[in-house]
Amino acid sequence: AAPTSTTVPAPMVSEATMAVISANCAGCHVQIPADHTGEEDSDQCGLCHIPYGQTTAIDHTELTEGCTECHKTPEDTHFYLRDEEDQTVLAADAEDRCITCHLEGGVSNVGRGAPALDTEEAVLVAAGNGTLRPWIQPGGFMAYYVSADEAAVITDWVDSISADRTISYDPNLDATRIDADLADADLLSSPAWDSAPMHSVSVIPTIFTSADQIDMKALYSNDYLYVWVQYADDTMSMTRAGSWLMDGDTWRHPAAASDNDKQSEDRVSIIWNISTPDFYEGYGCATKCHGNVPGSSEFTDLPGSTMDIWHSKAGRAVGVLSASDSGDLVVDAATEAYEVTAGELDFLGFVDDKLLIWYQDFEGGYDLEDSGRRGDEGESMYSHNRTSDKSGPAFIETAPESWADAMALTKEEVDAGEAIVADPTDGAYDAAAVAAAWEEYATLQAIVPERVLRIPEGSRGDVLHAATWKDGIWTNVFKRALVTGNPDDEQFDLASAMEFEFSVAVFDNCGRGEIPPGHTTYGDGQYQVLRFK
Repeated sequence: AAPTSTTVPAPMVSEATMAVISANCAGCHVQIPADHTGEEDSDQCGLCHIPYGQTTAIDHTELTEGCTECHKTPEDTHFYLRDEEDQTVLAADAEDRCITCHLEGGVSNVGRGAPALDTEEAVLVAAGNGTLRPWIQPGGFMAYYVSADEAAVITDWVDSISADRTISYDPNLDATRIDADLADADLLSSPAWDSAPMHSVSVIPTIFTSADQIDMKALYSNDYLYVWVQYADDTMSMTRAGSWLMDGDTWRHPAAASDNDKQSEDRVSIIWNISTPDFYEGYGCATKCHGNVPGSSEFTDLPGSTMDIWHSKAGRAVGVLSASDSGDLVVDAATEAYEVTAGELDFLGFVDDKLLIWYQDFEGGYDLEDSGRRGDEGESMYSHNRTSDKSGPAFIETAPESWADAMALTKEEVDAGEAIVADPTDGAYDAAAVAAAWEEYATLQAIVPERVLRIPEGSRGDVLHAATWKDGIWTNVFKRALVTGNPDDEQFDLASAMEFEFSVAVFDNCGRGEIPPGHTTYGDGQYQVLRFK
């Protein structure tokens, strides 16, 4: 049964834990004053949000410049301003980053010091949300502020209260039974969704993505589970860092100031617990992403523990069956982000279905990046669109019907002759035809995609994905057989159980090098339960 919110009294924060937090965290993570306006200029924020401007050396105002004249070393400023390659020096654009946060509206109307950690009660709230441990583990975005010994103090205390922790939110997503299966064309629009109760998942605190809440619904029939996921995102992102644009007669990738600024794609991820005994005690996603084991972030913590991950990918999976748009999109091509800021797009494709295993399970190979994340059996839904020397795309569509069509290049289109060879070393290459095809892309304000999409095979393609982005809202529906019989899948065998543990996260154009990680896995999103009613 799902844990309840009234099982045990609230624990106490250990003296050692409070000492570490007081010394390293509470200076910035303070309670927001009752009269806080949410306006983010240096006059307001700088007086409270240490180390931003709490000094008598200069009277900070909204026009203050020269931030790095005072805030000039990593020791006396935020890690976000550090150089990505050398954490001992400030980034070249540190001044611009200061201004972006404090003078131009900022990235969060609760400031960089959320959540508060300056009282024992606030620390307990953060621990209950599952945020403290992942933040200070290797790879966590507060790991720079604590030593290994200090991290161990906080982690040991969190682990000591986890088994009997209380939940202050409703973790239950209730699935409603339907008599007939939904047609694939009606996955998003079926009136059956009106009968399903809404389950809202808070992902506060998060200051790096546009969403602070994920809304979910679930339906099921005799054979299938349907999961509806909706959240806010001002920009629809399906460009990848390895996408291609023609600059003169040379191909190159879209410009980016650093690895952290490279384009990725919007994504949704649901992790189902197959055989991880501490999924609840480990706060769901925190067990997977930033657990107690140093090294790769894609793993589970215990030998024999596995999870089933449904990972939607706007640029690499969702458009493989169809991709269309309203025709009146607003596209940000000037910055080479190629993100949509207004309009409507519709997609049908698949979720990338993978398995999370113990990080030291060497069967089937081992690498540092994906040491514990393995694709399900079968062929994936994409391959690289690049030449053998990686100097340009292998294929380009000749006459895409729309922006969405141009951004979703499929193997079916290649096989049907709707795309041509763009590799100069190939005998079929026609330079004039490729240049003309690029003009079609430029007219649409599109970019040649990084991947060629294909229909997945085997267990890798178990989960169908329908999605639409309309004027700042992503809506997704996932469809999968209740029981697949595949060992790398969670089995929703209702004869054996009616409740299943999961976690959910959304990624706002988040790439691998991004520091801090731009995905919403915190707050009440860490631990959830799907209940079949």
